[in-house]
Amino acid sequence: MGEQNFAALGLALLFALVAATLRTLKRNLIQRSVESTRLRGYRFVGFLEFWLWLGAIAGTLLFAIHPIAILIVLMLVSSVIACFLLRYHEERRSLNRWLRFSIQINVPADELFDQFANGCRSGLAFRCKRCAKLLTQGHSITRAVYRSKLPLDSDAVAAFNLHHSERMLSGLNATSVSNDSLDERLASDIERESHQSGIRVQQQFIYLFATLVIAVFVGIFVRQLILPILEQTAEEFSMELPVSKFTLDIQQLLGNIACVAVVMLLITLTVSRWLPRFLLLGVPWFGKRIIDQRRAVLLKSMGLGMDAGLSETELLESSLRTARSLSIRSSSRLAKHQIACGVPLANALRQAKLVSKSEERWLQSAAKNGTLPATMVQMNNDILRRQSFRWDLRMAWFVPLATFLIGGYVLVHAWAMFTFLCNLIERLSR
Repeated sequence: MGEQNFAALGLALLFALVAATLRTLKRNLIQRSVESTRLRGYRFVGFLEFWLWLGAIAGTLLFAIHPIAILIVLMLVSSVIACFLLRYHEERRSLNRWLRFSIQINVPADELFDQFANGCRSGLAFRCKRCAKLLTQGHSITRAVYRSKLPLDSDAVAAFNLHHSERMLSGLNATSVSNDSLDERLASDIERESHQSGIRVQQQFIYLFATLVIAVFVGIFVRQLILPILEQTAEEFSMELPVSKFTLDIQQLLGNIACVAVVMLLITLTVSRWLPRFLLLGVPWFGKRIIDQRRAVLLKSMGLGMDAGLSETELLESSLRTARSLSIRSSSRLAKHQIACGVPLANALRQAKLVSKSEERWLQSAAKNGTLPATMVQMNNDILRRQSFRWDLRMAWFVPLATFLIGGYVLVHAWAMFTFLCNLIERLSR
């Protein structure tokens, strides 16, 4: 059995090495020019790489020699996934900043996406290359962004469209922001984003999830392997177990419920992009967070676009065509319809559930004072800041409580086993 385990682990290591080689090959394929890039070959290599990584991880988990090895692998995989997500979000923000900046220096969109893909290390590289290829084939930037699924902000796409149209070219140049103000805005965005607590929250949840999984494994090991031996020994020596089997079964049931709840939460977060708003509100903690993040991005995009001379209808139309979230597309469609019916922007955003009642009053005051674009950008910062404070407070009590409960779960199993052994040794020593 031991030789088979080592052979399986060696095969898993071979899968990992081949997957790493394919990843290098995939990076070389994406760094070619748009004309010579073979996107189908890139996707095929990526498909093989994914299944090889999956096979390597599954083989390591199934044939791990010790439960601690399972914990280490789970924490390592979770950390790598978190790092990839953070890199993806950072490259997405960088892409949106460069697209806005390209308007000032008149860089073609296909050239921008092509060069940006060469430096990407996430899945944005393939999407940028595909978008650049669609643009070279004559598609509009809105259509190319939609087909390539690029996560661009609505104000950036709308500004690029209007900048390259003859009817708005002169007006946009007259109302566009200067390079100095743009640089200051980008610097302030980077400074604000560096203080977000998203990285810390992800690290804490990775720690809790890995600890929960290893605790459930310990419970299964004690109940299925050790407890039958202890029951047989107790019958031979006329002893009783310090903890009844019913208590351990209840503990195991609670652990299984917690694992199922975590898995269902992860699945819900994965498909949150396609969920309507009322279903997202039913997701505990994360649902409101996702809604706030997405509406904050839309409000910031509208503020920047209005500051550059774009109309609210054009920005909402761009969001309707480029947004990847179903809830944001629905809200943008409703807000656009309300504005077309003559409803003021603040009231339309409120009816579309993009702002709260207090935020609506704030926008109405800003519209009267002529500071509506800057107020919408500031509102994005306030939403993210409140969200950061809220999560710091939650994790301040949730992490210790979850750690205490998981520790109590392990303690019950350990106490049932070691107390019986101590009593048995004491009885044999008499």
